Amino acid sequence: MDILALIHQWLNTLTLPGLAAGVWGFARWYSKKEEEAREAFAGLVASVDNLKQNHLTHLQESLDGIKTAQVDMSKQLVESSREIVAAQNASKDAIVAAIISTRN
Repeated sequence: MDILALIHQWLNTLTLPGLAAGVWGFARWYSKKEEEAREAFAGLVASVDNLKQNHLTHLQESLDGIKTAQVDMSKQLVESSREIVAAQNASKDAIVAAIISTRN
């Protein structure tokens, strides 16, 4: 037998109640899968909202704190560099003055 004859024979054996039960079963399965997808999507949306409300604010605050600390460190570094240069110059001046005083 060829495949078309088998399909035709199978379709002829279907009854209206059997077809209705099959459609009803498929509809239940489909609605169940659709509901699972909705629940998964709702869980994803809730997770994103949770991250946005709780964690992103803390991350932004942390980044702002890091930025402020970097600015403060830059200011302190410039000030320390100035103090080091001033100390080096004072040291050079003291060495020169000591050498001049020993020559006289």
